[in-house]
Amino acid sequence: MGSGTALIVVVRFMRSTYYGVAVSQLHSAEQFRITAWPNAPLPPPLVQRARKVSVDPKGWLRPYGDPSTWAPLPEELVLRQLLSVRCDNADDVVAFTTEHGIITQPPEDLGLPCGLDIKRPREGILHVNEIALYLRHAQAMTLHWIAALDREPVMSAWEAAGIADPAVGRRDEVEDDTAWVWFTGVLNAGLGGLQPYVRSWTTLPLSGERLEYGAPRVGLFTGLAAQVFNLIVEGLPVRVCANETCQSRFVRQSGRSRKNQQRTTGVMFCSAACAKAQAQREYRRRHRSERR
Repeated sequence: MGSGTALIVVVRFMRSTYYGVAVSQLHSAEQFRITAWPNAPLPPPLVQRARKVSVDPKGWLRPYGDPSTWAPLPEELVLRQLLSVRCDNADDVVAFTTEHGIITQPPEDLGLPCGLDIKRPREGILHVNEIALYLRHAQAMTLHWIAALDREPVMSAWEAAGIADPAVGRRDEVEDDTAWVWFTGVLNAGLGGLQPYVRSWTTLPLSGERLEYGAPRVGLFTGLAAQVFNLIVEGLPVRVCANETCQSRFVRQSGRSRKNQQRTTGVMFCSAACAKAQAQREYRRRHRSERR
């Protein structure tokens, strides 16, 4: 699809009406505090995938391929790839959902504020504007948590994601209260797709391969919400990669350890590849200066 085929509509919400909460009436004397239940990381759910996603000239997404294809999201997707998606660019939105998973529920079905005038030709398909809205909310949640860890104004996350209008502001205390109400509502809407479940497993006698049954299956937005939830309950710092050409956010360094054993302390780079690239860059600089 060409970038000019479908036009992304960016909807910004009024601070006083988003989620129907008159935030100006909230008590702002103390900082909002957040608690999570269960207070333990969620196992990564399986996210519905499509072999291909196309968009018709009117902007309706049409997934193709086996609808029973499911896979967990890449680790730290909300930090590494999601934040680089240009949600005002239809090609970016379609490429992300093609690679990582699809969404079949309209935003209002999850209780997510929509603000889009969508006349659906049939059930089960979503417009590229709806997918973009989902991704902007996922970006806002991630940026909000990063801002909270960095002790920065959290409303800036919602402005950066295009949810809140930066030209319409209030007192700093009310802005923070507003953003926390939004964060709580959006994250809970995403987590609503995860229900209590039972998993069973067995080991094949000859190969020793472990087979598991009963893992939860969800849409892309719920998978992203689960990653944000795990950032909260793990409580680990979110770093900035020291590779000058990367600057990605990350928690665990990838590429040097076995699965589930990535380093979380004493690291400056998001991956072994970034560490090598920066080391080579600095070596070349030293080499050039020595030759002068």
